[in-house]
Amino acid sequence: TSTSGSGASYGGVGGKSYNNNLAPAVYGEDQANFPYLLGSGGGNGDGGVGGKGGGAVTIKAAGTITNNGEISSNGAVGTGGFSSWRPGGGSGGSIFLVADDLAGSGNIWAKGGDAAGDANFGSGGGGGGRISVAYIKTQTFPLANFSTIGGVGSSSPTRDGLEGTVSIAK
Repeated sequence: TSTSGSGASYGGVGGKSYNNNLAPAVYGEDQANFPYLLGSGGGNGDGGVGGKGGGAVTIKAAGTITNNGEISSNGAVGTGGFSSWRPGGGSGGSIFLVADDLAGSGNIWAKGGDAAGDANFGSGGGGGGRISVAYIKTQTFPLANFSTIGGVGSSSPTRDGLEGTVSIAK
C-alpha cells in the first residue's frame, strides 16, 4: 500500500498525510520557557525520507544579544519518494536566548518544514518549534521578527503544520 508521510510535531502539531496518518503529539510543554530539545523528523513516504527536525540553539550572554541577521532552527523538507507519495516536513527546533538586553532587527525562526508531496496525494507540513527569550533589562527586538509558523502541507490547508510557541519574559 502506498503512503505519504505526516509532518513532525514539537511546539505545534504536524499536518496529517493524505492517508490520514496523524502526526505525533506535541512535546516539551514542561520546558516551553527554557526549550532545549531537538525538532523531530517528518514521516517517510514511499521511498522518501521525512524532513529533518530543527536543531537546538542556546545563547546565554552577560550583556546584550544584538541580532541583525538570523538565528534559526527550522525543520527541513523531506526528500525523495515515488510518484505522488512523498514524505512529511520536519518540525522546527528550539531557540533559547538569555541576556541582560535583546536588540537588533534580524529574524529568530523555528519554523516547520514544508511538505514534499504534490496536489494528488499530499503529505503533512512540520509543526513549528519553540522559542524562548529571558531578559533582565530591555527587549527592543521586533515581535514580528519571531516565527514558529508550521510548514505548508501539500494540496490542502488541512495538511499544514500548526504554529509552535514563543515565550518572552523579563
